[in-house]
Amino acid sequence: MKKVVICVPSLAIGGAERFAVDLALTVDVNRFKVIVAITRTNVESFLKQQLEQNHIQIVDLAAKEYPMMLWKQLRFLKKEKPDVVHAQTGSILHMMLSCKLCNVPLRLYTVHNEAYLLYGNSKFKKAVYKMGFFFFKFKPIAICPMVKQTLIEDMGISENRIVVVNNGVDTKRFVPAKTNRDDGVTRIISVGTLYWIKNQLMMIRVISELHNLGYKVELTLLGDGEDRKKIQNMIKENKAESYVFMLGSKKNVEEYLKQSDIYVSASKTEGLSLSILEAMACGLPIVASDAGGTKDIVKDGVNGFLFRVDDEDGMKEALQKLIQDKTLRKTYGQRSREIAEQWSAENCTHGYEAQYEM
Repeated sequence: MKKVVICVPSLAIGGAERFAVDLALTVDVNRFKVIVAITRTNVESFLKQQLEQNHIQIVDLAAKEYPMMLWKQLRFLKKEKPDVVHAQTGSILHMMLSCKLCNVPLRLYTVHNEAYLLYGNSKFKKAVYKMGFFFFKFKPIAICPMVKQTLIEDMGISENRIVVVNNGVDTKRFVPAKTNRDDGVTRIISVGTLYWIKNQLMMIRVISELHNLGYKVELTLLGDGEDRKKIQNMIKENKAESYVFMLGSKKNVEEYLKQSDIYVSASKTEGLSLSILEAMACGLPIVASDAGGTKDIVKDGVNGFLFRVDDEDGMKEALQKLIQDKTLRKTYGQRSREIAEQWSAENCTHGYEAQYEM
């Protein structure tokens, strides 16, 4: 049985963290023993509770100072002798040196976003990530074809070194609603961390415009984050409290999706959105910015509409088409489900199991 350590900076609620937990819970326990390692901040969350309830071992390798972090990592790796270390997001920066010093046989890093988002404007950070791929021998795994292309173009990694394992959605948990509701209100939903990249402020402006034009619309925002106060203030400024609702983070996201008619995403940048995939699995038509890997799952004029990043008019026009045409919503929703079934969590898990066996 191979021992796999899945590393995350924290188990706070986010897309990459949810991915790591879902993977830890679904790999074949007869072939792999999984340990989840926290490398930056040990916080309480329902993701952590999920792991504990399913008896997945969690280790805290976090420390305020790097020398202490490194010491904890070295002690852990020498004791456990894992066959695989699988890093997520910033944990590659925390783990690369200890993995090399302990000669971990297989080092993987899942890239969840376009390559340039790894380092922002920092040339130094870009150089460190490149060291992770080349000197420290972490194998890059892209969550969709678009992310792979950015690694080739931006990081200079040869195509044959990058594996694509498409993100996956639980198509048994996320299913279309069994009953139709028709009360004349079009319910629009968006799920994501509340911060500027997800662009919730733009969503509120557009929904307010539609409301002022006489459309009976509601917008539900699920998630939490640093922009909560800004978003609350914009809702008040637009006097939108009666039709824009902030409900925070929810464990049962699927129940809110099933009560909705349209899913909207206004992200400025994106890897491959698990939240969009979940909405698609629930049979919702999608209105989304054409950021990053969204184009790999949302086909314009097939299961929804794409608009340019920050294009408020484009978003408004797309929403108007779906609000006005229930038949189109139904058709696009059915196609969303069909596409989501091709991106199942089962296929994703099998893809990573194949990498762990190498």
